[in-house]
Amino acid sequence: MIPPRAADPRKSRESGFSLLELIIVLGIFGLVLSMAYQILLTTLDAEQQVTRMTRNGKVGQAIMTMIRRDLQSIAYHGLGREVFFGTSEEIHFLTHAPVPNPPEDYSVEWLGELAGVGYVLKSDQESAVIFRRVKWDIIDEPLEDGEYYEVFTRAKSLEFRFFDGEEWLNEWDSLERIPEEPDPLDDPDTDPNDPNADPNNNDDDRTGARGDEEEEERVLALPLAIEVQLQIFAADERGISKDVKGEPIVEEYTMVVPLLAMERMILDPELAAEPNDDQDRGI
Repeated sequence: MIPPRAADPRKSRESGFSLLELIIVLGIFGLVLSMAYQILLTTLDAEQQVTRMTRNGKVGQAIMTMIRRDLQSIAYHGLGREVFFGTSEEIHFLTHAPVPNPPEDYSVEWLGELAGVGYVLKSDQESAVIFRRVKWDIIDEPLEDGEYYEVFTRAKSLEFRFFDGEEWLNEWDSLERIPEEPDPLDDPDTDPNDPNADPNNNDDDRTGARGDEEEEERVLALPLAIEVQLQIFAADERGISKDVKGEPIVEEYTMVVPLLAMERMILDPELAAEPNDDQDRGI
């Protein structure tokens, strides 16, 4: 009987893989997976950033649209002197624009036409919150108090400037720009009970001076235009987004809202009916 031939050790090595070859293959496979994973992360991050920027862009535009709508519906005629107040950090005025209905337990009847509205930025820990103030009772201090509604929670800044026809100002107060109407009882030369008294007869030509003041009041009671600058942080469900340097990503918006109805402002309707020159007055 012929004994079996021993296996050739060289053929055994050629039919399998050595440990070194396995390590090399695993290394290459791991490198390929790592590259694929990095590409996947980059793609997902780019998609999230585009979605985030698009979403925040819509939010910023919506905020600016709401402020523009309120300003373009501004009201002032026949509402007294407290009709507009603004600084670089906040703004308050009266408007016809839509506002939320008052609470059910609101004590004052609201006709649904006019309301006091304002915008103010209140600081938080790492960002700030934009609030829209609404007050339905405009008889008593219409530019103060009221209900504050949260508009956006990740804002950086909200600034206002006011144009008077010549320059941009950081403050505007209608109480300082609209003079108080004189009380006839304060004039010792005028008897309010005298039916023969001529209100247009004044030795100092006070009526003409009043007409000049009226033209000035028509310009200064409200600004001709308002500039609004808004900065908000780009963010997602994980919080405020940051760039490669670790700085927060900020979106900026700027608009100028002209108050076109300003030219129609008449503080005293009776004054507008009076003639403006001596010939029309019959003098």
